[in-house]
Amino acid sequence: MRSFSQAERSVINALNAHISRNEEVSLTELAGECHVAKSTVVKTLQRMGFRGYQEFSYSFRLSRDVQRGSLLPRDVVVGSGTTAARELASVFLWCAGRKSIAFSDGKCLAAPLAQYLARKLALFDILAPASYDYAMVDAARAEPGAAFFFIHRRDAGVGHGYSGVGEGMLAAVRDRGYRTVIFTDTDDASVTSYADVLIRIADNAEPDIDLYATKVLMVIERALSEYARLREEVRDGDGLS
Repeated sequence: MRSFSQAERSVINALNAHISRNEEVSLTELAGECHVAKSTVVKTLQRMGFRGYQEFSYSFRLSRDVQRGSLLPRDVVVGSGTTAARELASVFLWCAGRKSIAFSDGKCLAAPLAQYLARKLALFDILAPASYDYAMVDAARAEPGAAFFFIHRRDAGVGHGYSGVGEGMLAAVRDRGYRTVIFTDTDDASVTSYADVLIRIADNAEPDIDLYATKVLMVIERALSEYARLREEVRDGDGLS
């Protein structure tokens, strides 16, 4: 730590002491303990690679939760996780040979989740490209399959809907024969009323840590495992194994 000033070393030593005791300390408390200005604490953290105290605090809580084994949430969905996985697996089974769409507007959480689902389903020869193009709804030689939506409360802006999802798109896929699967943590009837399969993502136990995406991925992975089992049962029943 030779490149750090005496004040900065004092801040780092105090942080290390609190971390070793698994203690969280506020910016004001740390500055008072080290007898430095809060700006000195922030500048020290920036030199350590953090953008500021808030990012450091978030990183500390995340690391602490990993050590406790509590990062993966216990409450993933509202209701039975087994039921949700089986319902989703049944949709995957029905999608085989059909045209499906994982909807994304290219921003927020919907984009990476849609791309993840599309890649996963492709491993099982299920076509479900990640897109938010109205033309994708009609440009399908195969029969309509399922339309997957990822609707997150924190993505909602005043007058902007959820992750770019509007009632027009939800209505369009239903009208054209797609089964609508919605992963959501909102009770908004303007969204949930369009769902053929509604997977309600449970609220976060820690409001400062957003685990919506993690929970969606956990549901998808469990459903894919269930789907693999169902597919084998179908093949066995048809004498294809």
